[in-house]
Amino acid sequence: MDLTVRVRQGSTRRVFPVTTNAVGAFTLVFEPQIGEAGLFEVYCDHPAVAENPLMPEASFTLHGLSATPTTFSKVLVTGEVVPVSIGLGNQSALPLAGISAVLSALPAHLSVSNLVVPSSLAGGAADVLSFDLTALADSPVPGTPDSFSVDLSIDIGGTSTLARTLMGSVWVTPFSAELAAPDLPDSVDLATDKATGLTFHLVNQGGAPATGVSIAIDAPADHGFSY
Repeated sequence: MDLTVRVRQGSTRRVFPVTTNAVGAFTLVFEPQIGEAGLFEVYCDHPAVAENPLMPEASFTLHGLSATPTTFSKVLVTGEVVPVSIGLGNQSALPLAGISAVLSALPAHLSVSNLVVPSSLAGGAADVLSFDLTALADSPVPGTPDSFSVDLSIDIGGTSTLARTLMGSVWVTPFSAELAAPDLPDSVDLATDKATGLTFHLVNQGGAPATGVSIAIDAPADHGFSY
């Protein structure tokens, strides 16, 4: 027998055709759309009946907790403290309770303090999760980012349930000067008895100011170099 299953959420209704087996049983896999959350009511009737029955035959609830951004990246100098803010939103009209955040796999040279998490969100409400991120020491692998996650959970039926995982990347720059000349050529062609100009840029890639900078050219004395 052919039937239609109608799933209603608020003013939105989605209709799914199904076919029963010999004993009248059927299976329907419902896949919510991105960001879809709230109280869902399920109706079932013959395809020729356009209206829903008066009472739903079943109902279920989907909770939705959004986060903006879902990934973030920070650049810190060793010893620096940087604030991090993440917007949280309740994607349904139903309240969210028991919101918590746990930072996982945080590298030893980083620390988090002043973690503020809204414990609940009313239907459709928004708030901000925030914390301070500190680089306690240099990265054990200089020049590569360190990663950790922020696991967000909500209370569902008295059980803390993971709702979303955010990923963070942190680049730690040592508190020291690090000079580089990215546009300095490996070699220069010089003409005899003719001055050749050479211009290049010095860039401080470190986290501390560079002072007392000087340049020395290692060349034979009889070649007439001057700068």
